[in-house]
Amino acid sequence: MIQPMPLKIALAMLLLANALLFFTRGEYNDSFDSMAWIVLMVLYEIETGKLPAWKASDQHFRWIRPLAVAIVVIAELSYLLEGAWLDGLYSLLWLLVVVLFEIESHYPSKVADHPRLFRGAGLALALGMIGVIAAWLKEGSYFNAYDGVIWSLAFLIIDLDLVTSALDQSARQQKTSSTLSSHG
Repeated sequence: MIQPMPLKIALAMLLLANALLFFTRGEYNDSFDSMAWIVLMVLYEIETGKLPAWKASDQHFRWIRPLAVAIVVIAELSYLLEGAWLDGLYSLLWLLVVVLFEIESHYPSKVADHPRLFRGAGLALALGMIGVIAAWLKEGSYFNAYDGVIWSLAFLIIDLDLVTSALDQSARQQKTSSTLSSHG
C-alpha cells in the first residue's frame, strides 16, 4: 500500500518540476500559477495537521494565502485575456476548489452535517477537471493533460484529507459534548 505522505511528496515534486519547466519554456503565467497552487497545497496540509511543524495561525504566514490566491486570480484573468479557454476553465475549476477547501477547512461542522453534499461538490469539480484533461488530450496538449492529471490527484488527496479532518473534528466535539453532558 502506498503511504499518503510519500505520495504527496512525489506529487509535489512533480508539480514543482512542471512549474520549473513552464518557466524555462517562457510560460511564466503557467509557472507562477503552478507555484501559487503549490503554496496553497502546502497551506492546506498545514491546516489539516499533516505538517505539524508549522502552525496555520502563525502570524508570519498569514500574508501567504492572500498573495497566492491573488496570483491565481491574475493567472485566471491572463488565461481568459489570451484566449486560452481550456486553461481558463481549468483555472476557474481550481478557484472553485479553493472555495470548497476553505469551507471544508474553516467550517468542519458543516462538512460533518452534510458530507454527501461536500463529496458531491468535490466529485463535480473532479469531473469538470477530467473533462478539461480529455479536451487537452483531444487537441494534443499532452503536457497540459499530464499536469492536469497530477493536479487532479493532488486535489483528490487534499479534499479527502479535509473532509476526513472535518469529520474527525466533529466526532471529537460530539464526544466532548456528550462527556460534558454526562458529567453535568
